[in-house]
Amino acid sequence: MRLIRVFLLLAGLLGGAVYGAPIPGSEESPVAASLISEVESVQPGKPFWVAVVLDLDDEWHAYWKNPGGIGFPIAVEWHLPEGTQAGELNWPHPEKIAHPTGIAYGYSDKVYLLVPITPHQNLADSSIELKAEVTWLVCSESACLPGSATV
Repeated sequence: MRLIRVFLLLAGLLGGAVYGAPIPGSEESPVAASLISEVESVQPGKPFWVAVVLDLDDEWHAYWKNPGGIGFPIAVEWHLPEGTQAGELNWPHPEKIAHPTGIAYGYSDKVYLLVPITPHQNLADSSIELKAEVTWLVCSESACLPGSATV
């Protein structure tokens, strides 16, 4: 229930949230990736939520943690300050995606993957740099494109 409340908070209060600089989809990529934090400043040792966001162009989809017989899941590799910890990705419920070769599970439009971040207990500053390498495979009816972005 807490996860749902956090998601609704992030979705409803985006105007007051802190955004990472989005990585615009290029001519070849139908994906824009970004980070959204629920807080503007951090407190030592106090966890907060961050959303890894993939904004997909129309007719494209990305894959869930268990994509089915095709595709591979979105992956996030964190690069955080020493002592800062990222928790497990919290995956929203996926859509069922029909392909000629089978069934897959994933997301279209926009996906928010929530992650708890815990700053170091002895943090000296109220701001930290959150950096992650996000990788994905997105597909349409006619093509699949692997991609990545540093957010």
